[in-house]
Amino acid sequence: MTIYLVSSNANSAFACHLLAGEIRRRGEDCFTVSRLEQQRLTPYPAETLVADVPLTANEFLNSPLIHQANALGVFINAADLEKFTTIYRQICRQLDKQPAPIFSGPTFPLVGDALVSDLMSRQCADLLIVHGERQVEEAAAMTFNWSNPFPKVMTGGLWFMPERPAIGQLSGVKTVKTPHTLVVLAQNSAPILKGAKLDLYRHLWTWAERSPEWKIMIQMDHRREEPSAWTKDERENKPENLIFSSQEQLLEVIGRCSVCMTVSSPWIYSAMAWGRPSVIIGDYGIRSDQGNQAFIGSGSMHNLDHFKTLDDLLKIKRTNSYWLNSMGWGIHNGPQRLLDSLNHLQHASS
Repeated sequence: MTIYLVSSNANSAFACHLLAGEIRRRGEDCFTVSRLEQQRLTPYPAETLVADVPLTANEFLNSPLIHQANALGVFINAADLEKFTTIYRQICRQLDKQPAPIFSGPTFPLVGDALVSDLMSRQCADLLIVHGERQVEEAAAMTFNWSNPFPKVMTGGLWFMPERPAIGQLSGVKTVKTPHTLVVLAQNSAPILKGAKLDLYRHLWTWAERSPEWKIMIQMDHRREEPSAWTKDERENKPENLIFSSQEQLLEVIGRCSVCMTVSSPWIYSAMAWGRPSVIIGDYGIRSDQGNQAFIGSGSMHNLDHFKTLDDLLKIKRTNSYWLNSMGWGIHNGPQRLLDSLNHLQHASS
């Protein structure tokens, strides 16, 4: 089987890079397709964003390579997916070729209205890949008693992230050496309330002064832009143990942290899955437009005022394992499930 994975931004390109590696390890040919305008200043190593086929989705439609595919994974903007699939199938009809099955899905775990909206915009695909059983159940509830057919929805696990941290980082919380490190995953879009980012920064500043033996690292989970969410003026005269981490080191920083904290960054799933104490900041409300409603039930949502010093963070309980498994961590054979589903689609269409 020959599979092409098409992406359009750094998040989906990195996820496709990981998925392609897993598919190749199972003996199938898999190639990534993307041409990003910017590969620097992202949270990912630049080499992971270099595609096997450096074409945009539209350019790939006009390439003869697309007709070598036995399956197409298309992880572009949901609004562009229908246009891509329509044009591809029209080209196949004109050439009297059987179109390859197309699979798609959200890069990061979604729930509720966000999941429904995303899957609705991707129903032109032949197969939808989500992360955990919770998403499958929500999709089934959404399509219950529908008269029109809906694509099969399958679980792929947390396929957007490595299953394990880098060698030497799977040490467990008990053996993390001092000085302890708090990693704060800073987002471009959250918290959304006016002044909330500055409020969060002041909390971190206060903690850094109260706990000089700790190191606080602010790690952007998105491509750094200028001006950033944290302005230059806010960085001046800060405590020495309050640090802005370099880009392209997201997973390395998470793997080495003592505690990980965020409002709603999906990369907190890595910290949770790798056994790091994790905090979802609840001070700024639970809002769908902030993306943190998915973490209800995780047992990791806390208010910052609950922690007077950073040592208090080491006392929090681990993330609810049942919740984490339902969000995708309980699926560890996602790539094989995907291949099995694609083989079934191929046999059904032949």
